[in-house]
Parts: sequence; structure tokens; C-alpha cells
Amino acid sequence: MAILLGVTLVLLITLSQVITQQPATFQINLVRRLILNRTVPLHSNVTIRCDLDDPQWFRNASYVIPQDLGVIPFYGIESDDAGFYSCRSSRGEWAHLGLLVEDRLKLTTGRVSDGLERVSKDLEGEASVPFFVDESQLITKRTQLVGSTVLMKCTGDGNPKPGIVWTKDGRKIVRKAGRVEDMQWAIVLEKLDVSDSGSYRCNVCNSVGCISFTTELEVKKPSRQAAIVYTYLQNTTLEVGCEARFECSKKPDLEQRVEWIRFHMVDKTNPEIPENVTKPRGSSNGGEEVLLLRNVTHDDEGWYTCVATSARGVFYQSAYLRVVDELENVELIIDQYTTAMILVISLSVAFCVIASMVVFICIKLRINQKKYFNYWIKTVTVSHMPAVGGTVKSFQLPVVHIETERMAVAKNEYYEVADVSEYEFPIDWSWEFSRDKLTLGDTLGEGAFGRVVVAEAHGLLEKDQTSKVAVKMLKEGHTDVDVKNLVCEMEVMKLIGKHFNIINLLGCCCKDGPLFVIVEYAAHGNLKEFLRSHRLQTTVNSPIDGDRRILTPKQQISFAFQIARGMEHLSSMQCIHRDLAARNVLVTEGLIMKIADFGFARDIHDREYYRRKSDSKLPVRWMAPESLEERFYDTRSDVWSFGVVMWEIMTFGSHPYPSIPAWDDLLEFLKQGKRLEQPQHCSDEVYALMNKCWEFKPGKRPPFSEIVWGLDQLISAITSEEYLDLGVPESQASTASLHDDEEKKVYISAEEIV
Repeated sequence: MAILLGVTLVLLITLSQVITQQPATFQINLVRRLILNRTVPLHSNVTIRCDLDDPQWFRNASYVIPQDLGVIPFYGIESDDAGFYSCRSSRGEWAHLGLLVEDRLKLTTGRVSDGLERVSKDLEGEASVPFFVDESQLITKRTQLVGSTVLMKCTGDGNPKPGIVWTKDGRKIVRKAGRVEDMQWAIVLEKLDVSDSGSYRCNVCNSVGCISFTTELEVKKPSRQAAIVYTYLQNTTLEVGCEARFECSKKPDLEQRVEWIRFHMVDKTNPEIPENVTKPRGSSNGGEEVLLLRNVTHDDEGWYTCVATSARGVFYQSAYLRVVDELENVELIIDQYTTAMILVISLSVAFCVIASMVVFICIKLRINQKKYFNYWIKTVTVSHMPAVGGTVKSFQLPVVHIETERMAVAKNEYYEVADVSEYEFPIDWSWEFSRDKLTLGDTLGEGAFGRVVVAEAHGLLEKDQTSKVAVKMLKEGHTDVDVKNLVCEMEVMKLIGKHFNIINLLGCCCKDGPLFVIVEYAAHGNLKEFLRSHRLQTTVNSPIDGDRRILTPKQQISFAFQIARGMEHLSSMQCIHRDLAARNVLVTEGLIMKIADFGFARDIHDREYYRRKSDSKLPVRWMAPESLEERFYDTRSDVWSFGVVMWEIMTFGSHPYPSIPAWDDLLEFLKQGKRLEQPQHCSDEVYALMNKCWEFKPGKRPPFSEIVWGLDQLISAITSEEYLDLGVPESQASTASLHDDEEKKVYISAEEIV
């Protein structure tokens, strides 16, 4: 009695201390690719914040909508609020939280009236590691046909209730075609493709721990041979105590699984097996193809179905087993059953004939109302080869294919051709931008295979904000080669990534229309036109008028320095530009140089060089000798082109080698050791760096990292800045490569070099 009074006194004192305390406050921040486990006290104030863009919330794998999309608050959290919380961004990024609510009052004090018995019951409900509810759902290997649908299920449970996250080959599931349908504890993949093959893992986690299971999915193309051949299962009538034998044979060259069930498959269009179906008793002597039922009884009477699963799908055959005491009236029973089956078959055939006639009439009427025309649609696909060596910064050039498919397209009620798109582009949802939010403006210029327009994009860079961008698109009358070049340039910009001195990809429009490639807008156009607009006003003693300034030597060297930094990034990615020139460098606000026009870009990761074999146009006046003579390219040939760009900067956009008319004369000129003359007002140090870039042997040319260091030293050595009035008009902004009459021969055909 004294012990019970002492325990009661201690519990009452602890209870009074807990009640008088103010509720604690907790804030939990979820960031990308993070799984947190947190335990908070009961009745405390908890705020769960998701730092991802436009998050969607899930609790125990169920979708929830909070008042504030970025925050889920709990004021006085309860035990029922515990669970597995997940937030997903609009780009498919995830963050997870296993939240456990600890009843410290219950664990430490309990209730006085229940005493020690109630405390022990509370301890029985402590947290546990997740577990799989039905291990029969877990299939190690699945084989499916192309175009079919697969469902993968991992039902888990635990305390607290766990959540589930699916991955493929250790990454988020991304499909080239079709979509991934998330269900509770399961995913569904429709219209399977060979690229969907891989290792699919379900990760079931709560605040205590995680479990996982991996299913190997193999998607095959259908075989032209029949998938399976069965021995026809016949209905059987036996006396009590006899042995029933059913045999379901299969083709020996197919990998398939045979299973027997007590169920009649009626719906041939949807051969789904109910979850509550029972399996027959008996042994499988001779293999799964044979079902033996010894000493049959009346309980064994019913339908028996052989279900075979292979890469071609699900195939089945059913038979009925009738068990009688004696076989005297068997013939009468068979006759009655046969008559019923004949009646059912006759009615079914009559119904099918009538239904076919109705469908035929409806189709005929519909054809009379509409007119159709044959239309060829071109499907564009992009293949990415894995990077050699596994380095993050390296990449392989994507391969673009175009396949033509014939389709029948209907005209509308006014007999006008329905709106159709000539090309169908692959959609990358991480870059896709809605066309409805893009307003196109005036044309800025035209390039080799496309044109560029200025546009306004709503919500692209900042939410609810309109940004000025440039949009690249194909010109009218384009060819499949032009489509491949633009798609390849877009994919190269994705692989190169963002850099301060490279024109960056902002998004693209591939769905339901022509291809739009959205890039940064350059207010001052290309560098060549920018330099030429300052040429006449640039003098040593030009007056300064207000905020209008002209270029100083320090600014010119800064331009070269920025371009060298961009090329240093490209060379570190094992990428060669092959068309580096002032016309392909854009000038943005603040006189920031950005390298553009990756139409000629090639990867050299596999062999450290690129030997051109096609006969397209070549920029010969910017090409290195080995490129002119042997069509040989590597990062050192880009260094030669960079030296010509430096010369363009120092001459304010002059045309290189103006006195040399033909490319073969230029090659002989370079072999004689002659080079471009030193520009006026160009320092000896800058011209010396140009000559290093123009070394005849590629191995003697400096890498871009050394060029960046040298230009940085030159900038640091300049102590005075000269700002003169140049008056650069903002209206001359352009992101295209525009050339005047003296540059009509900038590119010549590769056939002329042979």
C-alpha cells in the first residue's frame, strides 16, 4: 500500500510539471533528396517546410492539400498526426520526413487510475520497422511485351505508418513515352517500351527505418510465333473416390509460368484473376502442367482453369469437373449441358452479327460525313550515349534520328485540313515550357538553319514575372537536316550546363507545335556588330558625353578574357566549338560576353579530336591549318580560332585576311609562317598572346586555362581606364549572326577544300 501511494505521488508531481510547461516549438525544413526522421513531443507546435518549387504534399503516400503549399503547420500536434510526409517539386524532385509523435506524459507519468498496468500497455505500441504485408506481391523478375501494361505492388505497414518511394536503376523513374501512374503502394506503367527495362525498387520508410524490394523488368518485342499451344481441356464427370487428371501443355521454347485455380474465366477481354480466388488441392506430379486430384468428393466439383503467363501475355483454358455418386445418368446430364451450351453459343453468335452490322453502318455514315487525307508525320528521337570514363563533366554528343510514319487525318466540318504538326519531338518535362505563356515578337536575325525572335515568357525565370528572352526556331522551307541540327544544338546546350560566359538554355517548346528553343536574350546583339558600331567613334582623345562611353583597351582585353573563360569550360567538357568567331559571341547587359551558336559543336571525348567527313560550309578564315588541310579538329584548333577573335576585338570587327581571296592561298600564306598583322593601338603583350595561339604545330599552342591566366595578368597590369562616348543604340539588339557584304565568303563549301 505504501509503495502504491509513493508511485501515485511521483506521478502527480510529474504531471503537474508537464502541464505547467509551455508547448515546445519545432521547425523542420525539407530539402531535395533528403530523408529525415524526427520525433516531437505530443501537443507541441510543429512546422514542416518544403524548400522545393511548387511542392505537392503526400502523407502516408496519399495526396494532401495544405492551406499554404510550402508549409504544413501543427498547433498542438496529436498522435494521429504522426506518419511519413513527402513533398515533390514540379520537376519531380522529392524530400521525405518520417514524423513520430512521442507522448512524453504517457511514457513518464501514465495515468494514476490505470497505474503500472496502463504504462506497460503503452510501451507495447512503440515504433517498429516497416514490413511487407503480402510477400506474394513481390515478384523478383517480370517479363512484358512492348505496348503492354505492368503493375508493380509493394504493400507495406509499420508503426508509424510508412510511405513509399519508387526508383528505377537508382534514379527517379523517367520514361521516353507513356507515363508513370502512382497508386497507393503500387505503380502502373502503360504502353511499355524496351527502354523501360531495368531494376525497379520500392523503398518503404518510416521514422524507425526502411525496407526495399527490387523487381527486374524486361520488356521484349513480340515474337511472330504463337506464344503457347494448349491441349484442349475437356469437361469431366467422375464418381466419388476416382482420380481426376487435367493436363495443360505448353511450347517448350517459351519461358512461362503455369498456375491452376478454381475459377471460370468468362471475360476474355479482361483476363484478370480475382484476389479471393482459391487454388485446387492435389499434387503436381509430372510438373506444373498436370493437376491430379485423388479421391475426389462432391467438394471438388467446379471449374478448374489453367493460367499460363509469358512474355506474350496471359493465356488460359477452363474445364468443369462434375462429381456424382454413380454414372447411370451421366449421358442425360451431358446432353442437358450440351444443349445449354449450344443455345448460349447460338445467341452469342447472333448478338455478334447484329452488333457488327450496327458498327459497320455507323462507320459508313461517319465516313460519308468526314473526309480524310493521308499525312506523313516525322518522329524525332534523341539517343544519348553514356559518358566514357564516368566523369560528371564529360558527355557524348547526342544522336538525332527522324523516322517517317503515315497517318490518316480528318478534315473539319468546313473541309479544311485539321491542324497537324509535321514533326513530333521528344518531350523533356524538366525543360518543357507552355506555349500559352510565350509571346513572340520581332525577328532579330537568321542563322545557318534557323531564325531568332525576341519574346516575352511569363513565369519562366520567376513566378508571376515576365522575362525578355530569345527564341530559336526553324526557318520556312527547312529540311530534316536543319531539324536535326537545331535539336542537336538544344541537346548540346542541355549537356554543357550553365556558365556565366555561355549563352544558356532556359527552356523549350516541343509539344503540339514547331520546336522553340528558348535562350537568354542579348541586348547588344553579336560582338562583331557591337565592335563595328564603335569603330568610327573610337579615338584616343574623344570627348565623354554624360554616361556614353567608348571601349578602352582594358575593356577589349576583358572581352577576350570572358570568351576564354567560356571556352575553358567547353574544353573541360571535352567539347569543341569549331565555329568560334566574333559573330558567334553575344553581348548582354553589362557588356557580358556569352558564346553562342553550338550548331557546329562536337564532342571529342572518345578520341580527343574530330575529323570532319561531311561537305557542309566551313568558316575557313577562322580555321587552323590542320583543319583547312586535313579537316582535323580538337581543342587546339579552337585555340587558333580564339586568336583570330582577339584580332577581331582589337581591330573593332575587321575582316581577317582581307587581301587573300581564296582558301588555298590562305593555307599557303600560313605555311610560309605569315600571320595577321598587329592591329593599331594593340599592345605587344596582347599580340604576343595572339601569336602563341597561331603556332603552326597544335601541340605548341597554349590551353585555354593558360590563356585565361595570361589575360587576367594583362588586365591587372592596366592601371588606367579610358571611358569614351560610343553611343551604342539599344535597338540594335540581336542574337543572330548577321554579316555584311565583305563577309559573304565567311563560310565556303567543304567540297572546295578537297
